[in-house]
Amino acid sequence: MPSQRILFTSDLHSRRELYSELVRWADEVHAQWVVLGGDLFGGDLRAQAAFASGPCLETLHHLRETGVQGVCILPGNDDWSAALEALRPHASEGRLRWIAEAPVELGGGVNLLGYAYVPLTPLSVKDFEKLDHYRPDKLHVLEGIASGVGSANGGVHGVTRALDGSESIAKDLEALVPLVRPARTLFVSHCPPRNTHLDLAFGRHTGSQALRAFLERTRPALSLHGNVHPFETRADTFAEWVGETLAVNPGQGSRLHAVHFDAERPLETLVHTVLGPWRATPPARETAPPAPASDVR
Repeated sequence: MPSQRILFTSDLHSRRELYSELVRWADEVHAQWVVLGGDLFGGDLRAQAAFASGPCLETLHHLRETGVQGVCILPGNDDWSAALEALRPHASEGRLRWIAEAPVELGGGVNLLGYAYVPLTPLSVKDFEKLDHYRPDKLHVLEGIASGVGSANGGVHGVTRALDGSESIAKDLEALVPLVRPARTLFVSHCPPRNTHLDLAFGRHTGSQALRAFLERTRPALSLHGNVHPFETRADTFAEWVGETLAVNPGQGSRLHAVHFDAERPLETLVHTVLGPWRATPPARETAPPAPASDVR
Protein backbone atom coordinates (compact mmCIF):
# COMPACT_ATOMS: atom_id res chain seq x y z
CA MET A 1 0.00 0.00 0.00
CA PRO A 2 1.54 3.37 -1.00
CA SER A 3 2.18 5.82 1.82
CA GLN A 4 -0.32 8.61 2.31
CA ARG A 5 0.11 12.37 2.37
CA ILE A 6 -1.06 14.17 5.52
CA LEU A 7 -1.94 17.87 5.66
CA PHE A 8 -2.10 19.28 9.20
CA THR A 9 -3.14 22.69 10.45
CA SER A 10 -4.71 24.23 13.54
CA ASP A 11 -6.26 27.43 14.90
CA LEU A 12 -8.40 28.37 11.90
CA HIS A 13 -10.84 30.21 14.21
CA SER A 14 -13.68 30.39 11.63
CA ARG A 15 -11.53 32.40 9.20
CA ARG A 16 -13.04 31.73 5.79
CA GLU A 17 -9.88 32.67 3.91
CA LEU A 18 -7.88 30.03 5.80
CA TYR A 19 -10.50 27.37 5.13
CA SER A 20 -10.34 28.26 1.43
CA GLU A 21 -6.55 27.98 1.47
CA LEU A 22 -6.86 24.61 3.19
CA VAL A 23 -8.76 23.25 0.19
CA ARG A 24 -6.20 24.70 -2.22
CA TRP A 25 -3.28 23.18 -0.35
CA ALA A 26 -4.98 19.79 -0.03
CA ASP A 27 -5.39 19.76 -3.79
CA GLU A 28 -1.85 21.00 -4.44
CA VAL A 29 -0.09 18.40 -2.28
CA HIS A 30 -2.53 15.58 -3.13
CA ALA A 31 -3.41 15.03 0.51
CA GLN A 32 -5.23 11.82 1.36
CA TRP A 33 -5.86 12.96 4.94
CA VAL A 34 -6.47 16.40 6.41
CA VAL A 35 -5.98 16.76 10.17
CA LEU A 36 -7.43 19.79 11.98
CA GLY A 37 -5.73 20.20 15.34
CA GLY A 38 -8.24 22.28 17.29
CA ASP A 39 -9.68 25.79 17.52
CA LEU A 40 -11.61 25.22 14.33
CA PHE A 41 -14.10 27.92 15.27
CA GLY A 42 -14.23 31.39 16.81
CA GLY A 43 -16.87 33.48 18.55
CA ASP A 44 -19.76 32.61 20.84
CA LEU A 45 -21.68 29.33 20.74
CA ARG A 46 -24.28 30.57 18.27
CA ALA A 47 -21.63 31.91 15.85
CA GLN A 48 -19.61 28.70 16.08
CA ALA A 49 -22.64 26.48 15.46
CA ALA A 50 -23.58 28.57 12.40
CA PHE A 51 -20.05 28.33 11.00
CA ALA A 52 -19.85 24.58 11.68
CA SER A 53 -23.11 23.83 9.86
CA GLY A 54 -22.33 26.27 7.01
CA PRO A 55 -18.81 27.18 5.80
CA CYS A 56 -17.13 24.29 7.63
CA LEU A 57 -19.37 21.68 6.02
CA GLU A 58 -18.86 23.36 2.64
CA THR A 59 -15.11 23.02 3.15
CA LEU A 60 -15.46 19.31 3.94
CA HIS A 61 -17.38 18.88 0.69
CA HIS A 62 -14.70 20.72 -1.32
CA LEU A 63 -11.96 18.64 0.32
CA ARG A 64 -13.69 15.48 -0.85
CA GLU A 65 -13.72 16.91 -4.36
CA THR A 66 -9.91 17.26 -4.26
CA GLY A 67 -9.56 13.56 -3.45
CA VAL A 68 -9.14 13.77 0.33
CA GLN A 69 -10.35 10.45 1.70
CA GLY A 70 -10.72 11.52 5.32
CA VAL A 71 -10.72 14.54 7.63
CA CYS A 72 -9.69 14.07 11.25
CA ILE A 73 -10.82 16.73 13.70
CA LEU A 74 -9.59 17.47 17.18
CA PRO A 75 -11.26 20.05 19.45
CA GLY A 76 -9.37 23.00 20.87
CA ASN A 77 -9.98 25.02 24.01
CA ASP A 78 -11.69 27.81 22.02
CA ASP A 79 -14.16 25.35 20.49
CA TRP A 80 -17.57 24.85 22.05
CA SER A 81 -18.45 21.17 22.34
CA ALA A 82 -22.04 21.87 21.27
CA ALA A 83 -20.85 23.58 18.06
CA LEU A 84 -18.72 20.59 17.13
CA GLU A 85 -21.78 18.39 17.46
CA ALA A 86 -23.18 20.10 14.34
CA LEU A 87 -20.59 18.06 12.42
CA ARG A 88 -21.43 14.75 14.10
CA PRO A 89 -24.08 13.54 11.59
CA HIS A 90 -21.46 13.65 8.84
CA ALA A 91 -19.18 11.22 10.66
CA SER A 92 -21.44 8.39 9.49
CA GLU A 93 -20.05 8.83 5.97
CA GLY A 94 -16.71 7.55 7.26
CA ARG A 95 -14.87 10.61 5.94
CA LEU A 96 -14.99 12.60 9.17
CA ARG A 97 -13.20 11.17 12.19
CA TRP A 98 -13.10 12.34 15.81
CA ILE A 99 -9.44 11.54 16.31
CA ALA A 100 -9.59 12.01 20.09
CA GLU A 101 -12.21 9.27 20.34
CA ALA A 102 -10.53 6.51 18.31
CA PRO A 103 -7.19 6.05 16.53
CA VAL A 104 -7.14 6.07 12.73
CA GLU A 105 -5.15 3.36 10.95
CA LEU A 106 -3.21 4.66 7.96
CA GLY A 107 -1.66 1.39 6.84
CA GLY A 108 1.90 0.17 7.10
CA GLY A 109 1.63 0.05 10.89
CA VAL A 110 1.17 3.83 11.13
CA ASN A 111 -1.71 5.24 13.15
CA LEU A 112 -3.07 8.68 14.02
CA LEU A 113 -3.89 9.23 17.68
CA GLY A 114 -5.29 12.39 19.23
CA TYR A 115 -5.86 14.17 22.54
CA ALA A 116 -7.82 17.41 22.88
CA TYR A 117 -7.50 18.93 26.38
CA VAL A 118 -5.16 21.78 27.32
CA PRO A 119 -4.07 22.86 30.82
CA LEU A 120 -6.32 25.32 32.62
CA THR A 121 -6.18 28.88 31.28
CA PRO A 122 -7.75 32.19 32.35
CA LEU A 123 -10.17 31.87 29.40
CA SER A 124 -13.80 31.17 30.28
CA VAL A 125 -14.67 28.20 28.03
CA LYS A 126 -13.84 24.97 29.87
CA ASP A 127 -15.18 22.27 27.52
CA PHE A 128 -11.63 21.21 26.63
CA GLU A 129 -9.57 22.46 29.55
CA LYS A 130 -8.42 20.34 32.45
CA LEU A 131 -5.84 20.23 35.23
CA ASP A 132 -2.45 19.26 33.77
CA HIS A 133 -1.38 17.13 36.72
CA TYR A 134 -2.07 17.14 40.43
CA ARG A 135 -0.23 20.03 42.08
CA PRO A 136 -1.43 20.57 45.69
CA ASP A 137 1.21 23.28 46.13
CA LYS A 138 -0.41 25.34 43.35
CA LEU A 139 -4.08 25.03 44.29
CA HIS A 140 -4.25 28.63 45.48
CA VAL A 141 -3.32 29.77 41.96
CA LEU A 142 -5.34 27.23 39.99
CA GLU A 143 -8.58 27.79 41.90
CA GLY A 144 -8.91 31.16 40.21
CA ILE A 145 -9.01 29.65 36.71
CA ALA A 146 -10.80 26.34 37.36
CA SER A 147 -14.33 27.77 36.89
CA GLY A 148 -15.94 28.92 33.68
CA VAL A 149 -18.62 27.81 31.23
CA GLY A 150 -19.23 24.73 29.12
CA SER A 151 -21.67 23.41 26.55
CA ALA A 152 -21.43 19.63 26.77
CA ASN A 153 -25.20 19.26 27.17
CA GLY A 154 -26.11 21.56 24.31
CA GLY A 155 -26.37 24.85 26.16
CA VAL A 156 -24.11 27.17 28.11
CA HIS A 157 -23.76 26.27 31.80
CA GLY A 158 -21.30 26.73 34.63
CA VAL A 159 -18.31 24.40 34.88
CA THR A 160 -15.71 23.94 37.59
CA ARG A 161 -12.82 21.64 36.81
CA ALA A 162 -11.60 19.29 39.52
CA LEU A 163 -8.28 20.14 41.15
CA ASP A 164 -8.03 17.14 43.47
CA GLY A 165 -6.37 14.85 40.94
CA SER A 166 -9.56 12.92 40.15
CA GLU A 167 -9.27 14.24 36.59
CA SER A 168 -6.17 15.49 34.81
CA ILE A 169 -4.35 15.47 31.49
CA ALA A 170 -1.69 13.22 33.04
CA LYS A 171 -4.35 10.68 33.99
CA ASP A 172 -5.92 10.73 30.52
CA LEU A 173 -2.58 10.31 28.76
CA GLU A 174 -1.70 7.31 30.90
CA ALA A 175 -4.65 5.50 29.32
CA LEU A 176 -3.29 6.26 25.83
CA VAL A 177 0.16 4.77 26.43
CA PRO A 178 -0.76 1.28 25.07
CA LEU A 179 -2.04 2.84 21.82
CA VAL A 180 1.25 4.54 20.90
CA ARG A 181 3.59 2.69 18.55
CA PRO A 182 7.14 4.02 19.04
CA ALA A 183 8.45 5.71 15.89
CA ARG A 184 5.23 4.83 14.03
CA THR A 185 2.39 6.75 15.71
CA LEU A 186 1.52 10.28 14.58
CA PHE A 187 0.23 11.93 17.75
CA VAL A 188 -2.00 15.01 17.64
CA SER A 189 -2.64 17.29 20.62
CA HIS A 190 -4.02 20.81 20.50
CA CYS A 191 -1.67 21.79 23.32
CA PRO A 192 2.10 21.71 22.69
CA PRO A 193 4.54 20.14 25.16
CA ARG A 194 5.92 22.36 27.91
CA ASN A 195 9.28 24.16 27.79
CA THR A 196 9.86 24.25 24.05
CA HIS A 197 9.92 27.06 21.53
CA LEU A 198 6.52 25.78 20.40
CA ASP A 199 4.62 26.76 23.55
CA LEU A 200 6.00 30.28 24.07
CA ALA A 201 3.28 32.91 24.45
CA PHE A 202 3.99 36.44 25.65
CA GLY A 203 7.37 35.40 26.99
CA ARG A 204 6.26 32.39 29.06
CA HIS A 205 5.68 28.69 28.50
CA THR A 206 2.03 27.63 28.33
CA GLY A 207 2.25 24.00 27.25
CA SER A 208 1.61 20.77 29.12
CA GLN A 209 4.19 19.15 31.36
CA ALA A 210 2.15 15.93 31.39
CA LEU A 211 2.20 15.84 27.59
CA ARG A 212 5.96 16.36 27.46
CA ALA A 213 6.49 13.44 29.85
CA PHE A 214 4.11 11.32 27.76
CA LEU A 215 6.02 12.03 24.53
CA GLU A 216 9.38 11.31 26.13
CA ARG A 217 8.04 8.02 27.46
CA THR A 218 6.12 6.72 24.42
CA ARG A 219 8.30 8.10 21.58
CA PRO A 220 5.82 8.58 18.71
CA ALA A 221 7.40 9.50 15.38
CA LEU A 222 5.78 12.91 15.24
CA SER A 223 3.56 15.00 17.49
CA LEU A 224 1.42 17.74 15.95
CA HIS A 225 0.18 20.78 17.90
CA GLY A 226 -1.46 24.19 17.77
CA ASN A 227 -2.94 26.50 20.42
CA VAL A 228 0.12 28.79 20.62
CA HIS A 229 0.23 30.21 17.13
CA PRO A 230 2.05 33.60 17.01
CA PHE A 231 5.51 33.25 15.44
CA GLU A 232 7.02 36.48 16.72
CA THR A 233 8.69 34.99 19.80
CA ARG A 234 10.04 31.77 18.30
CA ALA A 235 12.12 32.89 15.33
CA ASP A 236 10.14 30.89 12.76
CA THR A 237 10.70 27.64 14.65
CA PHE A 238 7.97 25.15 13.79
CA ALA A 239 9.58 21.85 14.80
CA GLU A 240 11.66 20.79 17.79
CA TRP A 241 12.84 17.52 19.28
CA VAL A 242 11.26 16.34 22.51
CA GLY A 243 13.30 13.30 23.37
CA GLU A 244 13.10 11.05 20.30
CA THR A 245 9.88 12.64 19.01
CA LEU A 246 9.77 15.58 16.62
CA ALA A 247 7.13 18.02 17.93
CA VAL A 248 5.55 20.33 15.34
CA ASN A 249 3.49 23.49 15.74
CA PRO A 250 3.00 25.23 12.37
CA GLY A 251 1.54 28.37 13.97
CA GLN A 252 -1.04 30.44 12.13
CA GLY A 253 -0.98 33.72 10.25
CA SER A 254 -2.43 35.82 7.46
CA ARG A 255 -1.62 32.94 5.09
CA LEU A 256 -2.39 29.34 5.98
CA HIS A 257 0.29 27.93 8.26
CA ALA A 258 0.20 24.17 7.87
CA VAL A 259 2.54 21.24 7.37
CA HIS A 260 2.33 18.29 5.01
CA PHE A 261 4.32 15.07 5.00
CA ASP A 262 4.41 11.43 4.00
CA ALA A 263 2.81 9.28 6.73
CA GLU A 264 5.54 6.62 6.62
CA ARG A 265 8.47 9.05 6.29
CA PRO A 266 7.38 12.16 8.21
CA LEU A 267 10.84 13.36 9.24
CA GLU A 268 12.26 13.21 5.72
CA THR A 269 9.25 14.79 4.01
CA LEU A 270 8.00 17.46 6.43
CA VAL A 271 7.21 20.77 4.67
CA HIS A 272 5.69 23.98 6.06
CA THR A 273 3.37 25.84 3.70
CA VAL A 274 5.05 29.19 4.43
CA LEU A 275 8.54 28.32 5.70
CA GLY A 276 9.31 25.41 3.40
CA PRO A 277 11.02 22.05 4.20
CA TRP A 278 12.15 21.19 7.70
CA ARG A 279 15.90 20.78 7.82
CA ALA A 280 16.30 17.36 9.35
CA THR A 281 18.72 17.22 12.27
CA PRO A 282 19.15 14.49 14.88
CA PRO A 283 17.65 15.03 18.32
CA ALA A 284 19.87 17.05 20.63
CA ARG A 285 20.49 16.34 24.28
CA GLU A 286 19.02 19.67 25.31
CA THR A 287 16.34 21.28 23.12
CA ALA A 288 14.21 23.22 25.56
CA PRO A 289 14.76 26.81 26.67
CA PRO A 290 14.81 27.21 30.48
CA ALA A 291 11.45 27.39 32.23
CA PRO A 292 10.67 30.75 33.86
CA ALA A 293 10.67 31.03 37.64
CA SER A 294 6.96 31.90 37.54
CA ASP A 295 5.96 28.40 36.31
CA VAL A 296 2.68 27.53 38.09
CA ARG A 297 1.16 24.58 36.22
